Amino acid sequence: MTPFDLYHDLAARLLGREDFPLPLPECDRNYPHNIGLLSDAEESALAASVLNHTRGLSLEDWRALDMEQRLPWMRFAVDKSGLGANGGQPDRASILLSLGDRIRADSPVIDADEVSTWPDGLVEEFVADGTLISIEAAKSIACDACGHDHVESVEYIKSPSASELRAYISCPTVGRVLVPFVRLRRWAIDPQKFQSPAELESVSPAGDEPLADRAQLVLIAMLELDAVDSDRRKPTDEIAIKALGEGTDPNALKGVMSDLKTRELINSKTGRGGGCWLTDKGNSRASKLRDH
Repeated sequence: MTPFDLYHDLAARLLGREDFPLPLPECDRNYPHNIGLLSDAEESALAASVLNHTRGLSLEDWRALDMEQRLPWMRFAVDKSGLGANGGQPDRASILLSLGDRIRADSPVIDADEVSTWPDGLVEEFVADGTLISIEAAKSIACDACGHDHVESVEYIKSPSASELRAYISCPTVGRVLVPFVRLRRWAIDPQKFQSPAELESVSPAGDEPLADRAQLVLIAMLELDAVDSDRRKPTDEIAIKALGEGTDPNALKGVMSDLKTRELINSKTGRGGGCWLTDKGNSRASKLRDH
């Protein structure tokens, strides 16, 4: 099945249709930027359905993706909505396809929330065969207590001294929120399981994790804004304009900023006078990107 055909199949499920009328107009069916030949109304309904079942993706982010970059988000939405072949639980084959899509979309890290719908034991199987590699726990996570889409840094508390270590985030709406350690688990996808030797040569040099185009633009923009420590932090709206141009909605970078913070490339302070700045690791990566 070509990406074009798969796009239509997933879109039909998310829009509650059996299929789309065939034959479709003649076109290059593998052209990645041909977003499905859906009508404007169908594309809007599709975007609404995907955003309703996913986190960390804004409408602006969705519109910026090409067809192949949209496929993993659509698969995830189908699985979450219970429209998959297994009543909402994706099967092993579809998960492997999704992991390959993630590698090609420069999004090689998955978290516990994403694997929560997988069949029992599949994560352990993928870890055992090297498809997934366990990495350090998430340092920031989406709040699931208030219904608002925000990401906060994880804090660890052991009080009183005889108690067990616990993880929390601070929610502006409900206060301190307990985070189960299981939600902080993360894995990296091994690209060698999905890519040919020729494709592997295009992976970021010097062992750097791949970054999506927007993430690279954000790092370079922060470097050029001299947001290199907490005292020189910059608000997200200023970073968005520098990275993507005038009129950019700062919310379009919400998922990007969360991912960069999880990778420890940036840090942030919330509330009045808050903003973001590059970590030492992020400063080094931004300099490489700028000088590349």
